[in-house]
Amino acid sequence: MNTTETTKEVVSSARSVVGKIYEVGTGWVAMGIGFGRSTLQQSAHTLETGAQVLDSVVTKLTKKDAAAEKPSDEPKV
Repeated sequence: MNTTETTKEVVSSARSVVGKIYEVGTGWVAMGIGFGRSTLQQSAHTLETGAQVLDSVVTKLTKKDAAAEKPSDEPKV
């Protein structure tokens, strides 16, 4: 085996290792992005639910205020 053949084998092995590392890294990145996406969706859902609760509170408060301001039809004694 001469130096040229040895160099070609080393380069080939190095490329193979780099390729495998790249594949593993790409898999981890894809998984991380998927988790990030799920987390953002859950946060958005939680915020939407909170906004709906606040809207409900405002609606109830507005109705109570309107009922308190409305003059009653009963005569005062």
